[in-house]
Amino acid sequence: MDQQSGSSANSPYNLNLDKASETFDRRHTVNFWWYYELPFGRTMRTSSNALNRLIGGWGTSGIFTYSTGTPLHVSANGDYGAFESNGTAAICSADLSGLAGLHANVTGSGGIGTSGNAHLNMFRDPATVYNSCSRPLLSVDSRIPFDSLRALPRWNTDFSMIKNLSITEQVKFSFSAEFLNLFNVVAFSDPSLSLNSKSNFGVLSSQANLPRRILLGAKLTF
Repeated sequence: MDQQSGSSANSPYNLNLDKASETFDRRHTVNFWWYYELPFGRTMRTSSNALNRLIGGWGTSGIFTYSTGTPLHVSANGDYGAFESNGTAAICSADLSGLAGLHANVTGSGGIGTSGNAHLNMFRDPATVYNSCSRPLLSVDSRIPFDSLRALPRWNTDFSMIKNLSITEQVKFSFSAEFLNLFNVVAFSDPSLSLNSKSNFGVLSSQANLPRRILLGAKLTF
């Protein structure tokens, strides 16, 4: 699909240059949620009424989400048109499809991908990827690959537990514990992929989501 308007196309004489996936395109998404009331103390009762009140009234719920990454491109940052304020995509001789991932202990070389203390990079060898890319020549290149890469996939699990207790016929008490980002998964922000920023090329240095949070609540109804 053409993502450029007629006023910002790289070449109004060849709109095919800008054919690419939309920036919000995620090829696969999964959303799964559940609620389950534990049977203990109700359908699975004990001989002790006090014990049934203690172990009964519990419920669990959760939300699981997963999505593949959105399109990315190596930015040439030259006077070759613009792509939704993201700069022009570079032309890379290396096959970038399926190349991006989460790679640890990447120190970079030749001043490329060398920043960052954690040594996390989208590429195992950022220098090879960087050196395969150059600014496009609109009179030569038939297509500028704005979606040559995909961002890292993201997933998250939220989980909660609730305990309902009837103290009397009119007085009820409930306790809840919510775990947001239950497994404390780190979702990295998209790295810099600009040819004008060699040391930051592909470096994963910031977190896009929030760390695990635990929320406790209590409510008395009367």
